[in-house]
Amino acid sequence: MTSLRILVVDDQLSAAESLAEWLRCLGHEVRIAEDGPSALALSESFHPALVILDIQMPSMDGYETAKRLRRSMANDEVFIAALSGSWISSSPGLVDRFDAHFVKPIGGAQLVQLIDRSARAAPARPARRPGTTVDASERQSAGALQAAGG
Repeated sequence: MTSLRILVVDDQLSAAESLAEWLRCLGHEVRIAEDGPSALALSESFHPALVILDIQMPSMDGYETAKRLRRSMANDEVFIAALSGSWISSSPGLVDRFDAHFVKPIGGAQLVQLIDRSARAAPARPARRPGTTVDASERQSAGALQAAGG
């Protein structure tokens, strides 16, 4: 398994620390942010490949945090996974901002699957314009173009 830089964002610090410790045991470099503004600041220096982001947070929710992460030039290739207390339908905010969605608590198999998906997507992820989505076929096409030098 490829080692990734992972940012865990959750206002419930004990939940974030537990998830971060689990990820470290799997060999990943992990940082924790307790809110959206802290996540944005930390992402500028840490440059995560994967952000696991709680949706319901005070001051700046996960939707707004993801939107701002997507706009940041330093985060064009970040894979953002939403983590929430309940299932959320495919609303425009979810589709445009998140690559994956999981309900708390995330299980071990789901976590490994998420890491694998984000590791595979990172090298082939095209820059995303705000308000657009990139599906798996576009990622594969972009990866083929990169490999061919195009």
